[in-house]
Amino acid sequence: DSLVLDHLAEVTRLGFGEPLAVSAEHGEGMADIAVKIEELTKKKRAFLGMDPVHDENEDNLIEKKNGKNGERPLRLAVLGRQNVGKSTLVNSLLKEDRVIAGSTPGLTRDAIAVNWTWMGRPVQLVDTAGIRRMAKRD
Repeated sequence: DSLVLDHLAEVTRLGFGEPLAVSAEHGEGMADIAVKIEELTKKKRAFLGMDPVHDENEDNLIEKKNGKNGERPLRLAVLGRQNVGKSTLVNSLLKEDRVIAGSTPGLTRDAIAVNWTWMGRPVQLVDTAGIRRMAKRD
């Protein structure tokens, strides 16, 4: 029925879990991502036996263990079909034009990792080339 739902169903088959529809150009879906991150964070903290709410003392413990700013960055890959705005999303998050984005399909040929800091935490965003449909087999 919906082209977006068809694409989400296709991405689901990749096995990465539940996909979230996002429009970098229109800013849609960002709240869904924030809610999902919060939900997954709480689950992980519960699994690790940690308090469900982040405590600033944890940051001090991490610094003592890893050294000042020794925290490993979260590695976040942006996946999707060709020409759907993955590079635009990365540029939007960074609030600057760091990766080439445009309406021409195939501008991103290789994965491009960009270091970023979000709320004082290191993040490595990985802009990827578009996922192509598998060819039909006889």
